[in-house]
Amino acid sequence: MTAIFFVSTRLRRIQVGETVWTSRSEAPFRFIALLWRHARQRQEPAWLTVADLGGRLGASTHPRQLQRVVDFLADTGLVAWETRTRGRYRLAIPVEQVVFDLDDVGLQTYLGISDAPLPVVSENALDGRTLRGMLDEVLRMDSAVFDGVLSGWPEAMPALDAVAQNAEWASVLLLRSARRALRQGARNTVSTRLAEISTLARSGGQPLYLAEVRAALLAAKSCYDRGLFAEAGRLLQGSGGANCGDQWTQGMYHNIAGLCEYRKWRGEMECRQAAGELSSMVDETGLRRAEQHYLRALFHETSISDYQGLQATTFNLANAYLTPIYLGLNHDPTWLEEGLHWLSQCRYINRHFFVGMDSVWAHILVLQAALASERTFTEINTLSGCILGSLDNLHDAAKHTLEMAEKIGNPAEIEAARSVLRIMQGQQGKG
Repeated sequence: MTAIFFVSTRLRRIQVGETVWTSRSEAPFRFIALLWRHARQRQEPAWLTVADLGGRLGASTHPRQLQRVVDFLADTGLVAWETRTRGRYRLAIPVEQVVFDLDDVGLQTYLGISDAPLPVVSENALDGRTLRGMLDEVLRMDSAVFDGVLSGWPEAMPALDAVAQNAEWASVLLLRSARRALRQGARNTVSTRLAEISTLARSGGQPLYLAEVRAALLAAKSCYDRGLFAEAGRLLQGSGGANCGDQWTQGMYHNIAGLCEYRKWRGEMECRQAAGELSSMVDETGLRRAEQHYLRALFHETSISDYQGLQATTFNLANAYLTPIYLGLNHDPTWLEEGLHWLSQCRYINRHFFVGMDSVWAHILVLQAALASERTFTEINTLSGCILGSLDNLHDAAKHTLEMAEKIGNPAEIEAARSVLRIMQGQQGKG
């Protein structure tokens, strides 16, 4: 009788008859799923190289890590290899003898890939001059962040024409452009770039599974920024970002997931506010759901030194804790200091790693907290890591923040800074 191997990705277990193998690591199960899927797509014995595994393993492809994975699977008899640490690898038994706890769609989602063939190295190599041209485009876009000026950033990308025949490099340039446009609030440019990535992925060129996942996440964030929260959640769930095996992408996924959970929680608070239910303590369940996603994002971002991601996530955590305060709702008194602590972390990243200089949201959040809190302006500013610098009064700080917002050119930030000034002027009028 032919032995059937049952592979449970959920329980991280492989079973054949009465024999069971388990592992706390997810890597062996992703590894066997990749080999099985690759073998099923081909009739002859199908070998995978280390490069083919890419970011899909959910772990490092360092030789020691690969040896641990192969050592675990060697006892099962499921895997054949040329060398344990450098490959190549293939499924050692017919695909019919392996059964997963997921269907085809579920397995694709688990691996974070589309139904495209596994990635191969592009044959459309770039010459040095073309690559320098593209790098110049990327550096000019990044310099806008460091200089704190996005309003003059050009939409045209001359280098894109030069790399158009190389899908991987073109996707890198388009994704960077979309991300910068998203920070600027240039919605039309975001939509254009994401459409170009989608066209690139369908063009029959090289597989772009990570580019497609990241494009879906950027589309979700763009919807979120426009207030289309349900659509943002739908795009997020369908992105494949949760299990793609790439830490940068997973950090991005959990940051956006945290925003979506925060938005649900804030919607509940605003409903209470509209109904006049201001006396009872705010339910922190929604905050904790958002916080767990943010903390997962921080893990991935810290692991790969993604300082731009860390800056965004620490700000989002601060905003979550400070929201009940600037909405005027009854809240846990420790939340003010917790929120300002995360803002202080955000400020540290700004100053020492030169990211987030293209935004004044942190300044606006400190102003909102200072307006709503019983603490003095100096106390609030100090707890936040002196985000508002050496200014010693709220009005001057608000005017300075508006000037910075106008220099950067993000319409949403300009309006938020003006709103703070209007609230201050209203309070002064009442006084």
